[in-house]
Amino acid sequence: MQSTPTKPVQAVDNAKMDTKARFVSHSLKRMPFSYARTGVLLAVIEFLIIVILSALSHVFYTWLAFGDLGEIGKFLGVGLVCSSLYILCMQAQYMYRPSIVTQTSRIIRFTILTWIIVFGFLLATAFLLKMSWNFSRGSTIFLFASGLIVLPVNRFLISRYLRIMISERRLAEGQRVVLLGDVQQLCSRDIAGNLGRYGYTVVEQFGIQTEINGGKFKNLRQIALPIELLKNFVCKNKVDEILLVFAGGDHRLVEMVSDRLRELPLPTRLLLDKYTSDLLTRPVTDMGPLKSIKLQGGPLTKGQQLLKRIFDASIAAVGLSIFAPVLVLIAVLIKLDSPGPIMFRQRRAGFSGRTFKIYKFRSMVTLEDDAIIKQATQNDIRVTRFGRFLRRSSLDELPQLFNVLQGNMSIVGPRPHALSHDNQYNNLIATYALRHHMKPGITGWAQVNGYRGETSTLKMMEDRIEHDLWYIKHWSLFLDIKTVFLTIGRVLKPKNVY
Repeated sequence: MQSTPTKPVQAVDNAKMDTKARFVSHSLKRMPFSYARTGVLLAVIEFLIIVILSALSHVFYTWLAFGDLGEIGKFLGVGLVCSSLYILCMQAQYMYRPSIVTQTSRIIRFTILTWIIVFGFLLATAFLLKMSWNFSRGSTIFLFASGLIVLPVNRFLISRYLRIMISERRLAEGQRVVLLGDVQQLCSRDIAGNLGRYGYTVVEQFGIQTEINGGKFKNLRQIALPIELLKNFVCKNKVDEILLVFAGGDHRLVEMVSDRLRELPLPTRLLLDKYTSDLLTRPVTDMGPLKSIKLQGGPLTKGQQLLKRIFDASIAAVGLSIFAPVLVLIAVLIKLDSPGPIMFRQRRAGFSGRTFKIYKFRSMVTLEDDAIIKQATQNDIRVTRFGRFLRRSSLDELPQLFNVLQGNMSIVGPRPHALSHDNQYNNLIATYALRHHMKPGITGWAQVNGYRGETSTLKMMEDRIEHDLWYIKHWSLFLDIKTVFLTIGRVLKPKNVY
């Protein structure tokens, strides 16, 4: 005997959809643009900035050098070419998507790199075509320098301004949408509130009870009434779009609902859950007639590995050359301070979990490399007098430059832990082993973000691992260089190092 469906929820507890939460407050002055148009607006602004900078650069240089304004029209043409090529490059990298515009750090980096690439391409083209003599070198340098400053600053200001407008719900009203979906999804995800911040107006919600008497969705009767109510609402009210809200696995239900909505002359979209949204940001590969999504990235590509290796070997060779006298002095002082070897060697897990022996200047009276190793703590009696200085200044890590030259370590990467700690945390943190997807480093992204030294709680180690995995996922040569410079600052102001 088939169970009788419960009455569908038409408005999913309208009391919860308070007017103040669903709509932008009319007491605040709205902006003259919507969230969907921010990318177009930014492209227009950047186009005009480059053209204006080209004219101002030429005027400023010629007035400074020759006392006149020169041929502004000719150099204005340079600005038009630069701006057009720059906009095309940024658009090709999806840098005008509204969701990207608010990401300050990423967008500034791409802005600088794109400007350098565009200028390099134009200079190379002008040289090969023997056209460079037609343009003022001084004006060209002024344009490049001013763009390198103004464009990133503009991006930063717009990104920050847009985030403020979103948080204050001051963007212009965009689409008027109706939500249709699973009751639990509608109530738990605060979709109306999230869309409201971006200028969308949720005019109504219609819920479908997909779980009845402990069972899953089975027949059309569960969707018939909500859809009929939605159709009647659309006929009597202004609606621009219908948004479906279902869990990622309800493919059959989504298909049945969308089929019943085909008669409505409105665009219909499926709002993705967090897991599905994350999948769509990953690379898609054709495998014959099938498609696959990369769930987990492997090691760096051969080209990336070569680039990182060149960087590591160069820094290590230069560092050993510069610090050679310091290494000798430290070795002598260690011998004078306490009995024992100069170097401390301990087994660590490296790339793909392969073990190697890490080199450090000895800073303790013990040389632990056993199944149980205790982390150094504040006022640890095992640390020698000179060793305390070495640890606080990180000079005890200098011998690891030899590890880098041997290929066991990188300059930047997840810091290697003792094998006993690897075994301990591998059983406590599910993602711990993923940090072995890259060579360990002398310094790391977690360390420059404050996760350095003792990890007295599991939460501290989890936060460190989270930063390590972020570094592996977002690796770039620029990130390595940035981490090295940040490390210098952290060494000058050490914290949590005992």
